[in-house]
Amino acid sequence: MFFTDLDRTIIFSHRFVTNKEDPFLVPVEVKEGREISYMRLSSYMLLKILRCDSLFVPVTARKYDEIMRISFVKEKFV
Repeated sequence: MFFTDLDRTIIFSHRFVTNKEDPFLVPVEVKEGREISYMRLSSYMLLKILRCDSLFVPVTARKYDEIMRISFVKEKFV
């Protein structure tokens, strides 16, 4: 099992990303048609590999609807 916090741990909101055009950033959360959270490409790829062999458990204070906006969470649980 892999437990991790989401916000400001593995994903970062648009407020903390200085260059949204960075080719090494992956948008992972969209709200009302706007990209609002990003993840480093290397971290995103490692998380995809990790999820093949273990259970990913997001630890967060977010509501269910907010968690389900995150692409890599939604891919696994929807």
